[in-house]
Amino acid sequence: MTLRRTLLLAFLLLAWVPSAALSWLSFSRTRSAMTAQIERSLAAQAGTLQTDIDTMLFERFQNALVWSRSELMQDLALGDVDKRVSNYLVGLQRGYGEVYTSLDCQRDDGQVLASASAQRIGRQAAPLSPEQLSVQARLPGGFAQLYLAAPTNDGRAELVIDTPVTQAYAQPGAAAMQMRLNFDPRQIDRLLDTAAAGRREIVVVD
Repeated sequence: MTLRRTLLLAFLLLAWVPSAALSWLSFSRTRSAMTAQIERSLAAQAGTLQTDIDTMLFERFQNALVWSRSELMQDLALGDVDKRVSNYLVGLQRGYGEVYTSLDCQRDDGQVLASASAQRIGRQAAPLSPEQLSVQARLPGGFAQLYLAAPTNDGRAELVIDTPVTQAYAQPGAAAMQMRLNFDPRQIDRLLDTAAAGRREIVVVD
């Protein structure tokens, strides 16, 4: 009886050890292949996502430069008394839907002279400090700066694009003007959410 058990145990060991070794080898190779594929897939996705965000920000910088050079901006020298600049900003904000939370034009002392939001006209804009500066873009025809503004009451930290307003007929000593675009960061959040929600399937072929 002891001999039979010994032979049976030996037989099981002879059958199990190679099987276990092959299973471990198969698992190891499969794991390596899957890890490499996942890394390549994530790297490609990250590159695509970065390109999408760069394109979005470039478009916002282009908006700032083009709008700040509009002929209407010359009305700021007179305080936008007829509200032509404000009406212009209202139309821009509506046309871009949820992209911008506010569009303002202000003096360098922070007083808002024109805005897409009537209640902001005449108020002092929140100051931007050098510590909030994230990106400075120099494009043909001018430059714009991107700031990460202090969080609002609801906890959102808006992105602010600030660019000088071209003043073709400004008198010597006239106050400098800036255009400020408050860009809703949820536009970027949506890109990140879309990327995170994507499904991936891996097929392992022997």
